[in-house]
Amino acid sequence: MKRWIMVIASLVCLAACSQDTEPQTDKAENHVDEVVIGHNAIENADRFQAFSKRVSQKQKDEIRIMQRTIEGDPIYQDVRFDGKKYEYTHDNREDAYGSKEVTKDSCKDFRVIETNTETTAFLEKCENRIDSITLFTLSYNAAKEDRFDFLLKYGENLEKVIDTNKVELPNKEKNIVFKNMIYINLFKDKKLEKSCSESNMQYELTVWINQGKENYNWYDCDTGKDAKDLSGLAETIIGVYEHR
Repeated sequence: MKRWIMVIASLVCLAACSQDTEPQTDKAENHVDEVVIGHNAIENADRFQAFSKRVSQKQKDEIRIMQRTIEGDPIYQDVRFDGKKYEYTHDNREDAYGSKEVTKDSCKDFRVIETNTETTAFLEKCENRIDSITLFTLSYNAAKEDRFDFLLKYGENLEKVIDTNKVELPNKEKNIVFKNMIYINLFKDKKLEKSCSESNMQYELTVWINQGKENYNWYDCDTGKDAKDLSGLAETIIGVYEHR
């Protein structure tokens, strides 16, 4: 009898413990409003640009920026604009080599500075520090890469060609193209499916960066976001080449 009482008590204890334990959430899983910054990459750049536009118009908004350490651990930065000031939160509790703490600040200004080689976003005039808070920096300086070339073929039969392997472009023009590639997160897998039966324009783009190589084929009538992003990139390449 005592044995059965002990078994029942153990089961009750296990049930109670399982109810009291909150399921752990994976913070590294991308949120809708999360902008992910990586090497030569930004995911959800449209969301960041929308945030920048809204706060410039004094509209309330908030955004999360996630970056990973060399080891792959996520670090989060939350910025919430209430119409007057920016509430900032920095969370590195998932960084194995970090201080594992959450720090907060309140800042008056948000700025984005774009040059021909990089874009930097930061907060200024903060309560708890003299210097500004750098949210992220994106570099697109082609001259710093071991190799940066692209081959674009376009036309009804891919008869038009722009090839930087044969025709050298100045670094300034290359950087414009490189920046566009980063902002559409070119080096992430793309979903490209021909969604139209007839098209007078098709594209083929090959990109070499350092030791890597990517190739894409699509049509101008494709309606997917990735195809539209690539068509915009193709227009940038054509424009840069024609005005070189």
